[in-house]
Amino acid sequence: MAGNEERVTFASSDPRALPLYVRHGMRSVEPLLYLRGDRQAVGLLPVAGVSVEAADPDDVLGLDARASGWGRSEDLAFL
Repeated sequence: MAGNEERVTFASSDPRALPLYVRHGMRSVEPLLYLRGDRQAVGLLPVAGVSVEAADPDDVLGLDARASGWGRSEDLAFL
């Protein structure tokens, strides 16, 4: 790629994608996880009282901050 400007891409589900990007000088910054599952499977968790519900992005930012120990709204908006 010509130029020195910063570029961002998301790796596909193809297992060859990340190694290809690395070979061309790109580096992994954050993992991008696509999670899916059956709502009924939550009942199989060994923790009582767990539920699944829809959440808006602002709610997710708050949960992420609580889990990670700091707010990453700018980072997550960038990604």
